[in-house]
Amino acid sequence: MDGWKALNHECLFAYLKSKRPDLEIDFDFLLDLKDTRNDIGYRGVKVGPDIWKQNKLRIGLTIKALTIYIRKRLGS
Repeated sequence: MDGWKALNHECLFAYLKSKRPDLEIDFDFLLDLKDTRNDIGYRGVKVGPDIWKQNKLRIGLTIKALTIYIRKRLGS
């Protein structure tokens, strides 16, 4: 939306953290989720359902914050 393209999630998170502090998103949490996803996808680590259950609220709030931000930027 700002004319930049991020080649990886860390770059994207760093950009948003520095340029959009009003998002009120826990980027360290997102980095932890990214690492968990990478462990699953690249290393075959098994992650039980408890990790997702305990983080369900935080994940939902993050998605909601990003959705609101994008809708505001698009004017809808």
